[in-house]
Amino acid sequence: MKNCLVFAFLALGVLLFSGATTPANAASCIQFTNFCDSITYNSSADGTLYGMWDWQCDGGVSATNILGTQHPVYMGTRPSFSDGTAYTYTFWFLFKGYRPQQGFNMYGTDGSTEFVQQADQPFTVHPGACNFAGPNNGKPSLAGLQ
Repeated sequence: MKNCLVFAFLALGVLLFSGATTPANAASCIQFTNFCDSITYNSSADGTLYGMWDWQCDGGVSATNILGTQHPVYMGTRPSFSDGTAYTYTFWFLFKGYRPQQGFNMYGTDGSTEFVQQADQPFTVHPGACNFAGPNNGKPSLAGLQ
């Protein structure tokens, strides 16, 4: 239930604050070691993380807004396709041991059942926006849509 409440807050924030104009630190990039996805994000002074998740590994064409918190590092969204239609599931990430790099868990829901999409997967973080590699990097997408 707690996860649902946290996710509901994150989803509402994505809808209300997409394209946020809050002053932020420089962009950073989360690259998932075993997947083609990446997240470019910024952080605001109040601890909010916001950015774009390239969830289809298409170089950002179908990137979707993502919103979260810094302590713990937790981000969530319901992806949408480039035509604006929403994907079937909603996803959220919990990044453990953020610095130095450790693992992340990815959770999903169809609105009635929660499930673990990925567990203890490695990632790296580097300064600057992500260099979207696109689908030709040979790795699958986290959502399994490539």
